[in-house]
Amino acid sequence: MLVSTPYSQIDKHAAIQAGSSAGSYADRVFPPFDFSFFESHVFWLFICFGFFYLFMSRVILPRIGDVIRSRHDKITADLDYATCMKQETDAVIIACEKSLSEARKRADAIVSTASDKAKAKAELERYTVQVELNNKLAEAKSHISNIRDKALRNVGVLAEVEAARIVQKLIGRSVNKAFIKKAIKDCIELRSKCGQ
Repeated sequence: MLVSTPYSQIDKHAAIQAGSSAGSYADRVFPPFDFSFFESHVFWLFICFGFFYLFMSRVILPRIGDVIRSRHDKITADLDYATCMKQETDAVIIACEKSLSEARKRADAIVSTASDKAKAKAELERYTVQVELNNKLAEAKSHISNIRDKALRNVGVLAEVEAARIVQKLIGRSVNKAFIKKAIKDCIELRSKCGQ
């Protein structure tokens, strides 16, 4: 249970008086809808609208316009800067591609030169080896020919001795050595002409 204080009794008393006085306003019209105040409402509407219009046109809209202009200028400057940077980038890319192309050409030229030098060196070495082999082959042929000639000379002496012995056995008498020597020489020459 609440204990009532003198303040709460005063509040109750004020509320009762307000309720009784509200009944006196019940027959009146709401002021914005009361046509007797129409002229003053229109007057204050124009005053407030005019003040609001002047405030917007002189203060707010210029600030908004400045912000829009500064943003437009910033965007334009950024686009110009981006275009400039793109052009510089394109120029750098073209320069890099040109440098790479020149480097490739130089590398191809170096490879071609090295390849040509290697081919020339290999050809020179091949020619040197071929000349050396031809010289050795000629020496070998000469050596073989000398050995063959010596062998044939020795064969000729042996052949003369053996031919004289064979003829003596066959016919029972000895033959002139000059005749046997000439016959063996003719056989050797005939054989060397035939390539055997």
